[in-house]
Amino acid sequence: DSEYDMETALTCVPLKEAFAPYFKFGLAMSGYNAQTFAVESPEMQELLKYHCNTTTATNLMKPSYMLSQAACQEAAAKGVEDPVLDFTVTDKMLAFCQENGIGVRGHTLVWHAQTPDWFFREGYLDDGDYVDAETMKYRLEGYIRQMLTFCQDNYPGVVYCWDVVNECVEPGDLETDSGWRCRTRGESPEGTNQWYDILGYEYVELAFTYARKYAADGVALVYNDYNSWDSTKMFYIYELMEYLKERGLVDALGMQCNLSVD
Repeated sequence: DSEYDMETALTCVPLKEAFAPYFKFGLAMSGYNAQTFAVESPEMQELLKYHCNTTTATNLMKPSYMLSQAACQEAAAKGVEDPVLDFTVTDKMLAFCQENGIGVRGHTLVWHAQTPDWFFREGYLDDGDYVDAETMKYRLEGYIRQMLTFCQDNYPGVVYCWDVVNECVEPGDLETDSGWRCRTRGESPEGTNQWYDILGYEYVELAFTYARKYAADGVALVYNDYNSWDSTKMFYIYELMEYLKERGLVDALGMQCNLSVD
């Protein structure tokens, strides 16, 4: 009943079979709310089932979509610092993937973008003071623990890897203490990276440490970044990966290739 002609797409060689000797094949599920999420599209569902053995959410597993400010504020008012997450959309995606044998790449736990500024503030208030380092560590661990345990307890084996930290290497920011040019710019009202402002470059190692603590056996931990072809950025990504690898905290590098047909 689709308005689109799906016949060729659903009768050709499935791409997951064509590329089976080399790698998993998947399409990303786009969307900016529950109603526009690709899992709600019958056409997208059919394409995923026919062609894919992996998928990921473009937006809806990022902190700005997972965190509930009202629930966080209510908990904080009672003295509970643990962030409160809303798994409604993630639950639907994981259920679909489990039913159809499609793996999920979790994207992303820690990023300087699409993480609400109030997440870094006292009482989870828009105008609260920024919290201290110990409070932020507690919130970071609580967020990662809840994300991983929800997926693993309810849909074991479906999420096979996590982009733990996204795009934290930025040579143009000229940060030198880390040895790998940690990003200092971000989306705070002042244009800074709140993770770095509160925790310094240590936030990257902390995120991987917490992810390793709660990840099930066999779940890969990934550092993901773009422009990894750039020789300068490549060097600093290598330095970060070597640092994390020596500590047993990373399993793979995600090369986010935003490439056009040109």
